[in-house]
Amino acid sequence: MAMKFVVLSALVALSSATAVVPAPELTNLWYHVGEARESDSINVLFSLKQQNLDKLEEYANIVSDPRSPSYKEYWTAAQVADLTRPNPESVQAVKQFLGTADEVSVSEDEGVVRARFSVAEASRVFSTTFRRVAHPSSARVFTIARDYVLPEEVKAATSAVFGMHGLPAVQFGQDKIGQMPSIPPVTPSLIEKVYQITAKHASGSMKNKQAVAEFQGQLMNTSDLSAFFKEYVPNAQPGDDTVNQFFGGIQNGEGIEALLDIEYIMGVAPGIKTDFYEQLNMDFCSDLKNWTTLLLSQASAGTVPNVHSISYGWQGNLTQIGCTMENMQAVDTDFQKLATMGITIIFASGDSGSGYAPPMPPQPPQCNREAPGTKNVARSGDILRNLTITTPPDEGAWLCCQIAGEIGAQEGYAGWTYTPEGGKCTGNECHGMCVVLKTITTTGPKTGSVSAKGLKPPPPPPHPKLSLLYPSWPASSNYVTAVGATRFHEDKTTNPEAAVNQEDHFGSGGGFSPWTEFTQGTWQAAAVKGYFQNVDPSTLPDPTKVSYNKMGRATPDVSALGTAFQVISGGKPLPGGVGGTSASAPTFAAIVSLVNEELINAGKKPMGYLNPFIYQNAQAFTDVTIGSNKIGRGGPILPYGFNCTKGWDPVTGMGTPIYTELIKAAMATGK
Repeated sequence: MAMKFVVLSALVALSSATAVVPAPELTNLWYHVGEARESDSINVLFSLKQQNLDKLEEYANIVSDPRSPSYKEYWTAAQVADLTRPNPESVQAVKQFLGTADEVSVSEDEGVVRARFSVAEASRVFSTTFRRVAHPSSARVFTIARDYVLPEEVKAATSAVFGMHGLPAVQFGQDKIGQMPSIPPVTPSLIEKVYQITAKHASGSMKNKQAVAEFQGQLMNTSDLSAFFKEYVPNAQPGDDTVNQFFGGIQNGEGIEALLDIEYIMGVAPGIKTDFYEQLNMDFCSDLKNWTTLLLSQASAGTVPNVHSISYGWQGNLTQIGCTMENMQAVDTDFQKLATMGITIIFASGDSGSGYAPPMPPQPPQCNREAPGTKNVARSGDILRNLTITTPPDEGAWLCCQIAGEIGAQEGYAGWTYTPEGGKCTGNECHGMCVVLKTITTTGPKTGSVSAKGLKPPPPPPHPKLSLLYPSWPASSNYVTAVGATRFHEDKTTNPEAAVNQEDHFGSGGGFSPWTEFTQGTWQAAAVKGYFQNVDPSTLPDPTKVSYNKMGRATPDVSALGTAFQVISGGKPLPGGVGGTSASAPTFAAIVSLVNEELINAGKKPMGYLNPFIYQNAQAFTDVTIGSNKIGRGGPILPYGFNCTKGWDPVTGMGTPIYTELIKAAMATGK
């Protein structure tokens, strides 16, 4: 239940005791552009501390365990809200603190308070200043706070704050569009054959809905979806190519990821009503929290879909995108609530293989701010990156030099050229092209450009001894199902599946959560123990070089094909198709929806939170024993990772689905 109102004045004075919330350091090529405009808007979400979360975890597990007498005795949204609702003092403390916001809304059932401020007022309320930052992967500029301050009673009432430091989950790496021509093209009909899908056309009942959620500004196109059905789902019925409902307001836009998701979740399960969720704020953790809060609200109204597929995540240190452990736990609590209600959440396990992160990445050279390069000269050659960057006036060349050095420290570079876009300055923000060169073939005059050869990096600083391996989050939450990616071994559809390899330009994300707050579920403990008993020890990461937590949440849980998916974009198939665990996730989600269809038609309840069921029914999956995830995003070979082996492994999980066996196992529970 949400109430919207404007608070005109604080009711009671807050205490003078305060807590400082530090801003994370800008890393991963993020850079400072300038100060924020006072008239800009800031949207903040406070996740309130809730009650009985230990009981919530207990109930989420017992209603999801096929061996439990309470299996599928799902709770209503009202029951979950009554169990966890924050105490009134917490609500009041936060409302009072946000009293001068332009607008405040309270959703006690979901445990959140939202506020919208101008930058000027937010700076006063939070005792901070805001700055504008940018990343070379995008021309957009984002507003984030520096260190900010909360009164102690507000800090005590709050589990997490969203919207102050968050950034989008942008990553560099070779795109997975246009894969090798030798890879067999994957279509819904091939998926149906490989996974023995025998389902009849779905009824289209509103009792069985599925959904995809899109982040990072990704949008679908309804014309492309219709063209996909015409090309690849020939037996579809009228209306099968129509999205049931959009949440976010925009029905047509651009986004290969969004098209991949919607075309395959609908194409593999034609007739299932499908919703499309858009989160366009480009603050990944805030967007996740807004999305899960919306699902909880829809659960209260009885309109939330049964199955959700999400192809986004972060394989690395989440502080790089301004996401704290408190933010992660607040989202995870929402996943627990949805699990208790019988909602299935499926995430792609990531495309960076084992998520290898060196103990201290090579440090970039420091460029001379006054004279970073030679003016009116341009170098050209093999291009490593071609970037549009937004910078303060007169700092474009220096920032291009810095960005080139950071990229070059990881991948090697020969030089760079910066060319401003003439007259394209808005206020204190100017635009230009930064070209990072792998090799230099020509050097010549060009008015306005600035260029230089690559600099040698400085000596490495002291650093920790051990590297880390990062699985993707939120895929490594205990209350979602993580899906890895497979391919046809030796590119033959008659061969067994193997883990994706370097030819596919990505690795199947998997491993063990380094965050002690995300411990290994009891439902997977025996399978993980079996992995370390079965795998060749010589293939495991060297414990003197790499740190990974064998007792952490282990991912992925399952896998599915993830290469050369045929996608319609701009009215035409993309040459070579698209790959990634982001292809595997909607494929597996669609199969779960088809299982739900048969269960509901038989008078039974949908599957709900899947993980206990998955690990208790190994016979419903084809074991994948070929390959490894020692492959990073873009295809580089990683020094450490994990191998496939008999049984569960941190590359392909329990294996790929066998639809007929899933149906047998699901029906056998009797509920």
